[in-house]
Amino acid sequence: MGEKLTPRFVFSLPIAIFGLLLLIGFDWSGLSQSSTRGIIYGLLTALSYALFMLMLRRVQASTDGELLYSPLLFVSAFCAVFLAVPIFMTDTSLVIPDLESFGSLLALGLFSQAAGWIIIATAMPKIPASLTGLVLLLQPFLAFLWDVTLFSRPTTFVHWLGVLITLTAIYLGISGKQN
Repeated sequence: MGEKLTPRFVFSLPIAIFGLLLLIGFDWSGLSQSSTRGIIYGLLTALSYALFMLMLRRVQASTDGELLYSPLLFVSAFCAVFLAVPIFMTDTSLVIPDLESFGSLLALGLFSQAAGWIIIATAMPKIPASLTGLVLLLQPFLAFLWDVTLFSRPTTFVHWLGVLITLTAIYLGISGKQN
């Protein structure tokens, strides 16, 4: 994206990733097959998400901010079609079973998706892409905290050390001067 990365940012990125590795652990043989599959899917999701964010940023940069909602409309339509294909292939119904489910879907669509993406799409052109990527490293950290808080995930000192290292690296990368 034509941005100059600061040495502080370049230094902080591998440290943040190392901290995240401490959260999941290095002993892959000790993980269940579903856990390793989940980590691999998570990494593939991260790669896809990063590419998507860069493409969205490129589209926004090429239109000088004129098209704030059009790219999001296109993405929503593409995802709907993309996700509909397996549903139709498996002969699954798209019928919403009850009013409570409809309300939940409506709330998710309006608040979590639409409002969240409008905030992201509005803010993205105003901050460097490298900074966006570093801040997005907070997502796995927050997922870990929710796992501990909501699902009583067993944790060790090494996991909490990973949290500390990740947050410190994110802070270092964010607090460095951008050129």
